[in-house]
Amino acid sequence: MKSIQTAIFSILLLLGLFLNNLSATQTSFERDIQQLNIFKNVQSEMFQEMKFIHKYSERNELGYISNVENDRIEILLGL
Repeated sequence: MKSIQTAIFSILLLLGLFLNNLSATQTSFERDIQQLNIFKNVQSEMFQEMKFIHKYSERNELGYISNVENDRIEILLGL
């Protein structure tokens, strides 16, 4: 009888630990998804700024990128 109670207690303990780990994993995935959404928004803003620089660049008229535009691109890329 005592070994059955010990077995049931062990199973319940393991089940509790498993369920606790499962919720921690779900929380981790939620944080990862939030970070990916933030990255997606920043990347979209960066892409829009690069399109603007490309469209209105003096390179189209001069044939080369001016030092001001080069600085803007470096700042945008974090160089």
